[in-house]
Amino acid sequence: MTSRTAELLAILQKSFHPREEGWIWLAAYLEDTEGGTVSQFEGAYEQPLATARGLAEIMNGCGADRTYLAICRRDGKPTEADREMWRELRSLVDSSLLLDMVVFNRREAWSMRSEDAAAAMTSGGGTL
Repeated sequence: MTSRTAELLAILQKSFHPREEGWIWLAAYLEDTEGGTVSQFEGAYEQPLATARGLAEIMNGCGADRTYLAICRRDGKPTEADREMWRELRSLVDSSLLLDMVVFNRREAWSMRSEDAAAAMTSGGGTL
């Protein structure tokens, strides 16, 4: 996690509200400049693959050097639909562009990149 992503996550956690269940935030920025943009997608998504394809189109076409996704969940853990969306995103967006997708609540945050790394370690250390 970079200082920018940590700062965004801290802001989102501080202003966490359970009614935002399933809402998505997409941060995009250029590496050598201050600031960036954050887009909020209100309402829970219903189709993980279609959502991933739409987000990938935005990420791949916005001209950013780095992007980061955050999803609000009451329990702070990803659903199977979140994992399905993450798997599709990994196939559509280069890992140097998509830093991570984090699922969060007020107290917890679950990194999908960390989950991938843990799975690789337990399956014999293969690469992703």
